[in-house]
Amino acid sequence: MRKTEPTTQSRVDNRLRDKATRAVASLREFHRMGAEARKRAPNTGVYSPGVSIQIAAKYGISRGLVDKARAFAVMYDEADLEELCGLRNSQGMPLVRGHVIHLLSIKDRRQRRAFQRKAIQHDWSVRQLVAEIRKRFGKSGKGGRKPPKPESLSDALQQIVRLSEPLLRWYRELEKQAVGGGFSLTNLPKPVEQHLQKTIGCLQHLTVETRKEMRLERRPRGFLAEA
Repeated sequence: MRKTEPTTQSRVDNRLRDKATRAVASLREFHRMGAEARKRAPNTGVYSPGVSIQIAAKYGISRGLVDKARAFAVMYDEADLEELCGLRNSQGMPLVRGHVIHLLSIKDRRQRRAFQRKAIQHDWSVRQLVAEIRKRFGKSGKGGRKPPKPESLSDALQQIVRLSEPLLRWYRELEKQAVGGGFSLTNLPKPVEQHLQKTIGCLQHLTVETRKEMRLERRPRGFLAEA
């Protein structure tokens, strides 16, 4: 019996099904990674820097992505995950990880489910979903990301430096603009400029001292006693 060659349409359909299967598998893997992070630090909040760093190293991804995976596992139980993975748009595709990461900014479960259904019904890309969330909730969704809770002295020291750096970089950029033109420190009200300069001075001193403590923290135990 002669074998029937697949039509062009059937080949396209097969490719779409394969693509959808891979996308769902990626979502499930992302959820499993988050569940692992959650299991290893069950008594902490959504974000656990120490555990996240370890899992990031294990999977070769960023710590921020591990944090998002953990939030995914916290905010989507098994039933929610099955519902999410079962959704398909007009092309037969599910939502992808990029959609999920931005859906996590919607803290209310009912509103989040409504948005994921809209994303499917209207074939929203990740960028379109972000635009719709901002339109509804503002730039940071609902409440934004909670600050990470340190689990150890090492975590706390790292977070001090990480949270201080953005303001220090912003300040340095304003200093540069004083030379190159554009808005600069001198355009700020004088009292604000003076307080800002004092604050930046304190932050600079804080980060220097914190980095010193971080270097001491990395030394092997007993090093100082032996010295």
